[in-house]
Amino acid sequence: YWWLNHLVYLLGGDAQIALAIAAFITLFFCFKDTNKEEWFIYSILFFVLIFTWCCSTVRQMISMSLAFYAFKKYNLGERVIPIVAILIASAFHLSSIIYPFLFLFCKFSDMNNVKAVLIYIITLFVTFIAGDWLSTKLVVILYDTAYGTYTETDWFDPVEIGSGFGVFLRYASYLIILLFFPYDKINNGKFILALFTLYVAIDIISIQVTIINRVGRGFIFCWLPCIYYLSIISYKHKYIVLTFVWLVIFVNFLASLNSG
Repeated sequence: YWWLNHLVYLLGGDAQIALAIAAFITLFFCFKDTNKEEWFIYSILFFVLIFTWCCSTVRQMISMSLAFYAFKKYNLGERVIPIVAILIASAFHLSSIIYPFLFLFCKFSDMNNVKAVLIYIITLFVTFIAGDWLSTKLVVILYDTAYGTYTETDWFDPVEIGSGFGVFLRYASYLIILLFFPYDKINNGKFILALFTLYVAIDIISIQVTIINRVGRGFIFCWLPCIYYLSIISYKHKYIVLTFVWLVIFVNFLASLNSG
């Protein structure tokens, strides 16, 4: 990322040009190798779920888009391109080195709806019962790392929840997706479900340990294939599920704009 900015500077560009190039890279790899149906759904989800993060966590969103590209290629059975994509992603955000290990874990996890819901319930229970303990242990682990500077900031404070209605809606949508995702009708459906379950678990933990949310952003791309398959494949209560999930997505988006 430093070299990208330095190259722009040498060519007479400014910070806005560098941000525009970063945005193009993110968009390019998120939408590369998508069909027309995917493109339509991905476009909406990108705008409401990812776009705002591209304005702040620029490096991580580039890394995320490359990881998504690696994910797509890995699902197609390719092995060299995903490795190269992850290596490039690591040059933008070092946390990307965890993707291959988590991809392999999700690939062979033999995930199904019941397991996904159990992980969801256990994560909720552990987070709200032992959240303070998790935060304390994480401080010890991260203190001498590059993230040590965050340990004495509000990144390690619990999230301040207002009425709790928005959080309830988001968690309810997670539960419905995990419960109804038609993994058995999709090639590598277990892999996608496992990846989304991982994202959900990270997001739940971030309620008590905010810094974990920085990890979750790297997996935000899993929303795109997950909602895409929920939209095109037939399953029980499909239209009720889709209506509720899309409604929650847009409500949370509008709430995030309102809160700044």
